[in-house]
Amino acid sequence: MISEAKLVNHDVLPTLRDQLVQRYLAATNQRHGIYILHWLPPEQWTSNSRKHADQQVLLDDMRRRAAEVAPQFDVSAYLLDVSWPKRR
Repeated sequence: MISEAKLVNHDVLPTLRDQLVQRYLAATNQRHGIYILHWLPPEQWTSNSRKHADQQVLLDDMRRRAAEVAPQFDVSAYLLDVSWPKRR
């Protein structure tokens, strides 16, 4: 099993198929992978990109993309909330 992890402000949408599936799984003749998105809310991003401001929409899209590579590849997508603590 191979895993790929990206911070949400990275261009995460093409990397599931292009990196995890094609570059890592297919190249090594493996079929199981895990795609992990490290989530920060847009106000905590250090870049100006606001492509993926809604975590549920992004996760749904990533799971749809994972389903598109099935049955040849079995990829699961997860979102890990790594938000900084809110100041009081």
